[in-house]
Amino acid sequence: MIEGHLRPVAGRLLAPSLLVAMLHGVACSSPPPAPDAGAPPDAGAHSDTDAGAGTDAGAGTDAGAGTDAGAGTDAGPNPYLATVVLAADAILTHQAADGALFVGEVTLTDNRLVPYFGNQGAIGLCRAFRETRDTRYLTAARRWLDWYAGHMNPDGTVYDFTLRAGVLTSDGRFDSTDSYAATFISAVRICRDASGDDVDARARMPAVDRAVSAILLTYQADGLTFATPSYAVKYLQDNAEVFVGLTD
Repeated sequence: MIEGHLRPVAGRLLAPSLLVAMLHGVACSSPPPAPDAGAPPDAGAHSDTDAGAGTDAGAGTDAGAGTDAGAGTDAGPNPYLATVVLAADAILTHQAADGALFVGEVTLTDNRLVPYFGNQGAIGLCRAFRETRDTRYLTAARRWLDWYAGHMNPDGTVYDFTLRAGVLTSDGRFDSTDSYAATFISAVRICRDASGDDVDARARMPAVDRAVSAILLTYQADGLTFATPSYAVKYLQDNAEVFVGLTD
């Protein structure tokens, strides 16, 4: 059912990103239903012992995918793997050659870039990599993290951008400074957990430190943050994301 509704929303970045996160969470929290003891085995079911089950020659996985230390889940193969791949592939259609992740598909000449959504896209891609071991997803996520770090302002904030007639320009403003920074930190941590690559994670620490500085711009004595330095509202969602980011 989910697959049937994915394509109509694939023109927006957040929907497939959150779908990957949701299906990743379902797979981690509960094992797939046990097969009927009297039923014959399903020839198409995902299995670590069935040579070629659930994969094809172009899937980007390898023979060791089910045994990699960071792959899969303790609950067993993800029963929603095909949908994870579909959602992650939809995210890839939003990425430009320089790593930017747009709200609309990258083929549009008029588009929007909101760093918060880009971070969510990278999180979805890293979780998809963890499930599939398809390196396209990890590479794309890292390219976004590079783009974000390369467009940080001196105080660690990042502006929204607008694409008009193929020309990308900064809006000179942002929807939030706390959530943008916090979800960037979470994306770095989730990518590190998925890949196990401490070298890459350490190389991103200067950008992470600047993101923390952006959070501290609005950090208050009660432990909560304002949305931006000029908008003194403490949003529940923002502060939940800040809590996760700072504990990552």
